[in-house]
Order: sequence, then structure tokens, then C-alpha cells
Amino acid sequence: DTLSHRLHRHESPVLSAPIPIIHSSDTMLVVDKPPSIPIHPCGKYRHNTLQHVLAKEHKITDLYTIHRLDRLTSGVLMFARTAATAQKLHEQIRKHELEKQYVCRVVGKFPDGVITCEQPIETLSHKIGINVIDPKGKPCTTTFERLNYNGKSSTVLCRPKTGRMHQIRVHLQYLGHPILNDTFYNNDAFGLKRGKDGDYGKTKDEVIQDIEKQHQRMLYLLSNVTELSAEERELDDKEREIALKALHHYTNREEWHSLVEKYKLDTNALIIDISCEECTNKTIDPNPKDLLIYLHALCYKGEGFEYKTALPVWALDDWDYD
Repeated sequence: DTLSHRLHRHESPVLSAPIPIIHSSDTMLVVDKPPSIPIHPCGKYRHNTLQHVLAKEHKITDLYTIHRLDRLTSGVLMFARTAATAQKLHEQIRKHELEKQYVCRVVGKFPDGVITCEQPIETLSHKIGINVIDPKGKPCTTTFERLNYNGKSSTVLCRPKTGRMHQIRVHLQYLGHPILNDTFYNNDAFGLKRGKDGDYGKTKDEVIQDIEKQHQRMLYLLSNVTELSAEERELDDKEREIALKALHHYTNREEWHSLVEKYKLDTNALIIDISCEECTNKTIDPNPKDLLIYLHALCYKGEGFEYKTALPVWALDDWDYD
């Protein structure tokens, strides 16, 4: 007898962008990760992952993951090429000897000076990967400092001292200045105050239920597309235009113009897998605003090394597309 298992999966598209190599040696590889692409195979992603692209397009394999960035986050990402280097870097992380700097763009005018948040964080749902402030959570510390303010939003320098999942995003939500385009934590699923001061205005089960509705939209199924009102359509068009301006930073000229032309189409024109032989699901390409978050790993510094990137265009003083 023969037992077989067959897995059917629709892999979501990611941004077509180059992967700039910041540093390459016999022991280390450091890249400037584009947004939208996960680091390694997980969930519905396999081929559209950073490690797969590095192996296929750059012939770079056998990498040791040192730290992680969320799928939508961009910036400095380090890999070790030897077990000894990986062990050394993991030890630095364990001892909190690695200095990390991120930049983000947040809602409103962030306070002056250096602001420290030490609120503990607990995982609300492992299924969808959402964290909240909770006294029973794990201790963590982040310091923040405003870099600029354009009258509507602020660019903030973030220095996480610990490495909890979504730590920066959750702490900014608690402070009342969530990341501007964070579709999860800058969301009324967390109540009228959107989680400021840890006030969710509802039970945690209700938060999970409302966030799962948002998560369902991110599956990019045609069946999830709903008719927008004129006001909603106008807002969606504006957000799409702003996202395309931000994505210009990560792509080359030809790719960006191709992206702009593509998203001039109606949603129904973006159907892919029309003739899928395995299922009746029809999927659509992600909206450009679902391809990035205004959160970027700017600099990683440790014993004997310092790797950094330029500021993304959305973090500059003259960014005025809020």
C-alpha cells in the first residue's frame, strides 16, 4: 500500500524588488530587506520568501537566521554563514549586547525628548500573531525619540532593548501614537482608543474576533471583496496612491512604473489563478497599502560590526503624504 499527502496552496504575491546586499563575507551576510516578503517559508509562503529568492537569484544558501523582521517590515537583516558565527551573535542577543535602531512614522505629534515604555507584552492570539499590553506579560523595554514632524505625523527613532514580537508596534499603540499605516494595531478592533494606555474597551475575546475579520481580508480572496461606498472608494484610492509613492523607495524605475500601471486597474481586473484545477477560489493581488508598514530596521550594531541603511523616503523630513 502507498500513502500519499498532497498539499494545495495559493501563494500570495510579494513586492517585486531587488534585495540589496549590505555586507557579504565568509561568516556573515547582511541585506536590506524589502517590505512584504517573509524571511523563510511559513504559512502560505514558500517560493516568495527572502531565503528562497537569495538561493535562486544569488545562489546563496546555508544561511543561519540571527534575528527576524516582520513580513511587512524592511531594513537591516543579518544572517550567519557558519554555526560559530551564529552562536556568537545569538549570545550577544541573549545578553542584550546588540544595539538595534528602527525608524517608523506614527500618528500625530510624538512627545519631545526620549520616551521610555516598559509595559509588559502578552500574546493575545498565537493563531493570528497579535500581542497586547498585559501585567502578566513578558517584560520589555523600548525607548523612542522623535526625529521630525510634518504637521500630521512624526518620524520616530526606536531602540528596543528586548526582542518581543511586535514590541515596537504594541508599545507605540499603548503610547497613543500607533504606526500610521499599521492595519492591525492602528485599528478600531482595539476599541475607540485603539489600545492607548492599554484600554481596549472590550474583552480580549472580542478583540480577537474583530482582528480575525481583518485577518480574513488579508487572504486576498475574491469572495472577500465587498462593494465600497463612494467615500470608501475615495479613501482607498488615496491610500493606494500614497502606498505606491512609498514603495518607489524599494523598487527600480521599471518595476515601479509597472506597479503603478497595474494598480490603475479595477480590483476585479486583478484576479489571478482563474483556472485553478484544484479549487474554486479566485484570488486577487494585494492592495499596495498591504505591501508595507512604516517600520524600518535602520541599524544593527554589535561587537566588531555596525550595519545600517539609508532612511526610507517615508521617514524623511519632507514626506507629506499622510
